Amino acid sequence: MNEIKSVSPNVLYPMTTIASINPDTLQKVVYEIKNGVDMPLIQVIEFGGYYFIWNGNYEMIAANMVGKLQVDVEIIPLEQQNSWLSEEGIEEQLKTVGMNALYDFEALGGFKYPEYPVFYKGGK
Repeated sequence: MNEIKSVSPNVLYPMTTIASINPDTLQKVVYEIKNGVDMPLIQVIEFGGYYFIWNGNYEMIAANMVGKLQVDVEIIPLEQQNSWLSEEGIEEQLKTVGMNALYDFEALGGFKYPEYPVFYKGGK
């Protein structure tokens, strides 16, 4: 069994751009959360002291939109992921996603990240 933690949704960082978010699906998730439907665990990878979303971007954005203070995450070890997911692969993915993705997620979710991981800027 993987480790489960409760964390603030604003410390969960995307590994994709906002273009992957379907507005209709997001509104459905927001509606479900507001109406008491249990959220699935957000699956994250812990890397460089941060949590990066492997599965659960909609839930993270919706949780921020409705003002949830905590969400449950499942920490997925790197060895359980696809073969491309090495430390170098993660760094390259985040560099490709870029800083604008963080600003877009903040704007859509109505929240502010406490900090911006250097990986999005192409640093290590």
